Amino acid sequence: MKIRFADSRPSGDYALVLPVAGKDRGSLASLGAAEKGASAALDRQRFEGEASGVAEHFFDDGASTRRLLVVGTGAGAAPKDVAERIGGTAVGRLLASGEKTVVIDLSGLGYDADAAAHVALGAALRAWRYDRYRTKLKDNQKATLKEVVIVGADAGAAMRYGQRWAPVVEGVSLTRELVTEPANIIYPESFVERIKASIEGLGLEIEVLDRAAFPGGLSGEKRNARRYRGLSQRGATSHMRSPGRGSGSLSTAGIGSLVTRSPANRRLMASAYRSANAGSAL
Repeated sequence: MKIRFADSRPSGDYALVLPVAGKDRGSLASLGAAEKGASAALDRQRFEGEASGVAEHFFDDGASTRRLLVVGTGAGAAPKDVAERIGGTAVGRLLASGEKTVVIDLSGLGYDADAAAHVALGAALRAWRYDRYRTKLKDNQKATLKEVVIVGADAGAAMRYGQRWAPVVEGVSLTRELVTEPANIIYPESFVERIKASIEGLGLEIEVLDRAAFPGGLSGEKRNARRYRGLSQRGATSHMRSPGRGSGSLSTAGIGSLVTRSPANRRLMASAYRSANAGSAL
């Protein structure tokens, strides 16, 4: 998902998202002549701007008909407390809607650079899908949304997102991918290779140790061997170093690749690498 920030709404085809705090519909004023019709549509839907509430409307915008998504934030909520919810709700509603671009307009709503960056974070995290093995999706089930444009944020929002939250999104996406992949695709060797590829250029070092590095075997190895004789014997340990930030080790060794066969264990290990990834960007 492409995330970018802009000073004004772009031209062309896009869906428009306007946050509304409770019954305060001041953000609809940016619709101009279409404000009255949009407000009436909200009334018909009994929309009261409650947190995570959504109302949808279509209106004439010059030469085109535009989709409008009004996202409730709840009355009196601080921008930083609802920012991620706005981005996530908007993308979740539009991801497979046929729209390719969504514009989230925060103009005049008091979203500083950090709050706007959190809107982008929520949008990016919600946009993640892993359809590699879903070969029978119908056209109307496939993701179409490609770009999120955030308008009206304070200066510095793009830098804040890029430096602080984009690495987090990459790490979370990696963790989700490693957990989602089946065990015949992710095993110790392939796990390490994906980790190496994901941290290239970040200054992190990985040392991979094989079974020969563990004289006497691993704790519990003989006991587990009796239970899992039929499984493969691949195993490795990766040691991660971050210059200037200390080091730590994560074991992916185990009889029958038990560690990487378990999604919970894969999630634990990938989360640690994700943290190192995000930390290296700080």
